Amino acid sequence: MELLNLTQTSIKEQFGGEVPFTKYISTNKDIADSLLSEIELSVGDYSIQAEEHTTDSKRVDCVIRDEEKEIVSVVEAMSIDRRGLDSIHVSKTSYYCYDKDCYDAVIICEDSSEHIKGYVRWFNEETPLNVHLVQVKIYKDKEEKIFILFNVLIRPNDINQKKIINKNGPTKTRPDFTDFLKQKFDECNNTVKGTFTHQTGRYVSTNNVAGLGCNVGITPRKNGTFHIDYYHNEKYKDNETFNQSLKQLDSSFKIKRNNAYVTTDNWDDAFSTHQKMVKALQNKEVIVS
Repeated sequence: MELLNLTQTSIKEQFGGEVPFTKYISTNKDIADSLLSEIELSVGDYSIQAEEHTTDSKRVDCVIRDEEKEIVSVVEAMSIDRRGLDSIHVSKTSYYCYDKDCYDAVIICEDSSEHIKGYVRWFNEETPLNVHLVQVKIYKDKEEKIFILFNVLIRPNDINQKKIINKNGPTKTRPDFTDFLKQKFDECNNTVKGTFTHQTGRYVSTNNVAGLGCNVGITPRKNGTFHIDYYHNEKYKDNETFNQSLKQLDSSFKIKRNNAYVTTDNWDDAFSTHQKMVKALQNKEVIVS
């Protein structure tokens, strides 16, 4: 994007506050896609609901739902003031996660002190939560057209980096899936080293396959199915050669802006599909140029 002819503005100046800003995200798919791409969240045919309320009538700025209508993340935003992001907005996300029965959160801010960044890191290290801290910059041109850029300042920790899992007791970071994913991560890597490179509370994945910028992951769902996902972070969006070669590999691929995925009914089929995807990238059966 050419920024030379753009003027930087702010949430408060452009939208009047956090509520209309997050509603704007929820109703503009390109902006929402950009946010999900930046945090590397792949949930298929997702939806974003602004102004979601808790059981005690508190207001969550946004929730992100997957195609099965399950809430997979809460979103909290704060417009700039002299202090930047404050501890209250960070703290609220933990309650929203509790109320919505999810473990992932996105905090959007225009600025943050190192002290508050440390607080976010503490959440990621010491609690079951997985928090993205995302900086937003807003620009407008002479015709008042708005451009919104997201940049991740802090990402959640990998499962083996969380201090909480080293403490005594049955603490988990994702009660439904964490133990299962850790078992599969260890089993597969003990059989063939490097089968998976990353594990979180939500998925296992092989990242940057063949140096092409593509991640291939497996995400279990509460309905018992598994998503096997090619995530390329918009590197190959609108690339028909890439899309066609994916379809040739598996005609059931659903192709999205920043990823493509298929769904299976069990782990064995999911793992087999994952391996087929990885080998297709390594052997250049899927054409990415």
